[in-house]
Amino acid sequence: EVIQAHPELARDYGWALTLTGRLSEGNAYLHQAELSAQGNEALLGSILVAFAYNLRAGGDNPKAIEVARRALAILPQEDALSRSLVALTLGLAYWNYGDFKESERAFAECEQAAQKSGNQYARMTALTYLGIIQGVFGHLHHAAELCRQVIRLGGDSPTVAPAHIELGALLYEWNDLDTAVEHLQIGIQQSKLIGNPGILCDGYRT
Repeated sequence: EVIQAHPELARDYGWALTLTGRLSEGNAYLHQAELSAQGNEALLGSILVAFAYNLRAGGDNPKAIEVARRALAILPQEDALSRSLVALTLGLAYWNYGDFKESERAFAECEQAAQKSGNQYARMTALTYLGIIQGVFGHLHHAAELCRQVIRLGGDSPTVAPAHIELGALLYEWNDLDTAVEHLQIGIQQSKLIGNPGILCDGYRT
């Protein structure tokens, strides 16, 4: 009852539930926070960022894009952290649609905002997907360079797992099989640490 009476607490608890995979519970708190924050645009914007992330994680890409666009319309330009997170959601949602041009645009915005705010997770994720998109477009050397940039930035952080796996796939295309295996093994090991089955499956499949 206390959490639901304070939209800031409901937002933060909704984030925590979302990021630990309890999406339906998180959705309920974020929806309550949204209703309670009407009229307070600064607070409402930050709630919509979390709400859009929750919707995208749950597979509702159209609704996630709609809510993310609402958030961008009211978030202050100086709130680089929130803007990086909502751009990340847009990039992933458009990627899921197969709209690679819009996804690329959103990830580029995410990378710039994340760099300003110091959000290394969002920045590395955006750079990795920008690399993957370059691979889809057939620009394989550019894709590989973006993946290597992420690996240099992230070091041993588990968040660079997708970059290792994408780089492994590119090296496989170039028949550099030994180096490909090295990157794939690192990516698989790091994926186990973050518990993302999608990334892990990509690594095993490649």
